Amino acid sequence: MLTNSFIHIDGVGDIIERRIWAEGAQSWLDFLSAPPKFLSYPMVKQIYKELEKSMQALEEGDIYYFKRTLPTRYHWRLYPEFKDYICFFDIETTGLSAFQSHITTVACYDGKKTTTFVRDENLHDLPDHIKKYKVLSTFNGKMFDVPFVEQEMKIRLGQPNIDLMHVLKGLGYKGGLKACENKLGIGREELKGVDGRVAITLWQCFKETGNRDFLDTMLAYNVEDAVNLQRLLIICHNMRLEQYKTLEIDPIPETPKPECEYKINMDCLHLSIKKIPTYF
Repeated sequence: MLTNSFIHIDGVGDIIERRIWAEGAQSWLDFLSAPPKFLSYPMVKQIYKELEKSMQALEEGDIYYFKRTLPTRYHWRLYPEFKDYICFFDIETTGLSAFQSHITTVACYDGKKTTTFVRDENLHDLPDHIKKYKVLSTFNGKMFDVPFVEQEMKIRLGQPNIDLMHVLKGLGYKGGLKACENKLGIGREELKGVDGRVAITLWQCFKETGNRDFLDTMLAYNVEDAVNLQRLLIICHNMRLEQYKTLEIDPIPETPKPECEYKINMDCLHLSIKKIPTYF
C-alpha cells in the first residue's frame, strides 16, 4: 500500500490521491510512466521529485522519511512494505501510571518469533531488542505502552507507532483490545474474558508464591495480546483497501497463528480472577 500512496506528498490530499488512482496511476511507477492529465505541470514535476525521494527512502529502508512525510493516520500503510521490520508489542504492568507503577512483562512479536521479557529476569534486555525494529505496532501504545517503556527504561522510542486503537476507531470499532477482537471474530479460547486486571493478580500471585505456573499463564496472555496485533493490523489494512474502490490491490492473506510456548494453568488463572479487587 505504501507504493500506492501519494498522500505523503505536499499538496496531495485524500481527494486528489483518489483521483490519481481513478485516472490510472495506481502506484508510484504508474505515475512516473503516465502522470494523470488533470494535474498541472508544476504539480506533476513536484510529485515526480517526491516520488524519487520516496523510492530511494524505501530502497534504503529510511523509515524516518516516511514518519516525517506520511500523516500519522495513514501509518498503517507502512505494512506490508516494512513487515520484516515491525515489532508488535504489548506490556503488562502493576498499574496504570508510568510514574507510580512498573512494568512486569513484555511480549514482542515480529511476525515469526515471539520474545518475552520479565521483570527481575531479563527486562533490562528490552531496550536493545526493541530498538532493532523500524516500526512498532500497539493498541493504545501511544498513550500507554510507549510512554511506560520510555519512562521506566530511560529510552526514546522514535519509530513510527501504528496504534491500532486509532486505526480501528477510524473504521468504526471502539472499545478495548478484547472488545475489538470479539467484534472482528478473533477468539481467545482458554483466555476468553481475561483482561489486564487478571495480569496484575497473576503477577502478584507469582511474586507471592514463586510458582512459575502463574508467570507462564501471564506470559501466555501477554503473548496473545502481541500476536493478535498482527491479525488486527491485517484486518484493518484489508478493510481500508475495500474503501478505496478504484484501487486494485490484493488483500493481505491472514497469517497462521503461531503456537505459544507458554502453557495456561487454569487453576492459577481461576485463582487470579478471584483475587481481582472489587473496586476494579
